[in-house]
Amino acid sequence: TDFSDNAKHAAEYAYNLANGLKANLVLCNALVVLAEIPDTGMVAMPAGEYDELAKDSSEELELLKGSFAKTDRPDSFQPAIICISEAGTVGDVVDNATGKEDVGLIVMGTHGSGGLGTFLLGNHSRRMIDEANKPLLLIPKSASIKPIKKVAFATDFKHPDKDLKVLYEL
Repeated sequence: TDFSDNAKHAAEYAYNLANGLKANLVLCNALVVLAEIPDTGMVAMPAGEYDELAKDSSEELELLKGSFAKTDRPDSFQPAIICISEAGTVGDVVDNATGKEDVGLIVMGTHGSGGLGTFLLGNHSRRMIDEANKPLLLIPKSASIKPIKKVAFATDFKHPDKDLKVLYEL
């Protein structure tokens, strides 16, 4: 999550999916750390800013985690939630998280932004489609939260053995 409205919606979707599947959930935030770029005049993040950013990220993850508990019924399954906040690119942080935890599916919100926002920040959804080491479920902000009835599996048929393995896992 990047704590945007789209990402929070995707996290809520993932929580409800985990609840229905009786699975646990890993909430993950990638801290983008600015670095000095020689010959451009760009300045590195001031000392102490990273610690503050990491603290804010951890607090936001805990708030998001707590918001799910408000919707739980006491007699129903309640997924265990692990929060991970690390510095790095979204792809690297998610890859590390899936390596540390038993992750079967990555759930991520889509951003409909384009133009300058996409130019400056890139398109994380597009990168994750290319880089994800687990099945990826992209959730648009307009997706209603309800039980899944159909699943579409996209493939380029380059690695049919890997595709079959993923299908069996799903």
